[in-house]
Amino acid sequence: MAYWSFSILLDQLVFPIYDKIAREMDIIFETQTLRHQSEIDQLTNKGKAKMPDDHADLPDLDMKVDQSHQSTSSTADSLLPLPNTNTTSWKSVLTKNQKKKLKK
Repeated sequence: MAYWSFSILLDQLVFPIYDKIAREMDIIFETQTLRHQSEIDQLTNKGKAKMPDDHADLPDLDMKVDQSHQSTSSTADSLLPLPNTNTTSWKSVLTKNQKKKLKK
């Protein structure tokens, strides 16, 4: 009996409410999509978001570069010396309990 009453409650009350919410959300999403598409169309029609088809159409950029601030291949390719990785270097920071466990 409880199963039937619960089933009727779901069919008569809960599911119709969920359906109504889903329809309202579909309308909201459709409205937002149309608004965003309209904004995108306005931007692209004004030329703000358009890119030239050919890169040759781009203007040449005259960049003034201070050569003293540029890296050279001799300094860029050099490797830094590796630090000393002595296995006892980390033992000084262990707690007493950690040192005891390490000795075991």
